[in-house]
Amino acid sequence: MAIERILFTTKFREDDYQTLLELTELQKVGLKEIILLHVIPREEVAYVPFGGYLKERALELSEGARLRLKEWEEELQIRGFKVKVMVEIGEPVAKILQVSEEEKANLLVIGRKRSTYHLIPEISERIVSRSNIPVLVYRKIVHFEINGEIFQRENTKVFTKPLFATDFSAPSKRAINFLLNFKDLIEKIFIVHILKEGTFEASTEEALNRIEEEKKAKLCQVLKDFQAHNLKCSIFLGIGDPSKEIIAYAREKESTLIAIGKTGKGLLESILVGSLTKSLLHRSEIPLLIVP
Repeated sequence: MAIERILFTTKFREDDYQTLLELTELQKVGLKEIILLHVIPREEVAYVPFGGYLKERALELSEGARLRLKEWEEELQIRGFKVKVMVEIGEPVAKILQVSEEEKANLLVIGRKRSTYHLIPEISERIVSRSNIPVLVYRKIVHFEINGEIFQRENTKVFTKPLFATDFSAPSKRAINFLLNFKDLIEKIFIVHILKEGTFEASTEEALNRIEEEKKAKLCQVLKDFQAHNLKCSIFLGIGDPSKEIIAYAREKESTLIAIGKTGKGLLESILVGSLTKSLLHRSEIPLLIVP
């Protein structure tokens, strides 16, 4: 699936505009149109519990949002993009997903809190769990905590050095194909699989060696999939808490993006995101690309 149209959602946080401009590098891989969406939560303009609007307040908020987005639109048009500005009133998750489907976007871009040491809003989890298209969770400036110390990270050139965390599932295979859209921007890709700590405690050494060899063989096959497109790659097989190990390795390699295939929990897939996806949403200061 080519990336010709993205949906960029904004709450007008202080660095949203700079985040948007970072994404204009996708023009090099075929991006033609950017849909700018701001959703005004219904409760901000409602005057009764079950409907009805404060019309003047709704108009004021809508026009204010359109004026701000107009400036963004003009800059993007100068850069050669087709731009569509949308301001909607309603429940944010439902509206974002509705627009992404109606506009046939190839990629949905949502923001995150400025700090990862505060819980990520539930809205992000709900969007990721229900989206039928890939979601990029991205903010340019993020603060994060390591051992009680606060750091600041500036996320730039997001697609330069992605880390691809695979579990060899069908969503992971789809994520490979989606990542290949960025091949002209990628300098190196890190392919990672983490064996969950404690899973193999009762196994013999011989069984553990066999499992390790099997996983390495699968990693090598993924490596070949990327190398077939002349991409520089490396593989890593680790053991431990998957999200912690993935983030630690991404930091060590100065990765610019963590990409995963979204796996659900059977019948709960439409309600909950998988534990790894949820954990990364809460912990990672590095942008996340989640492919369904």
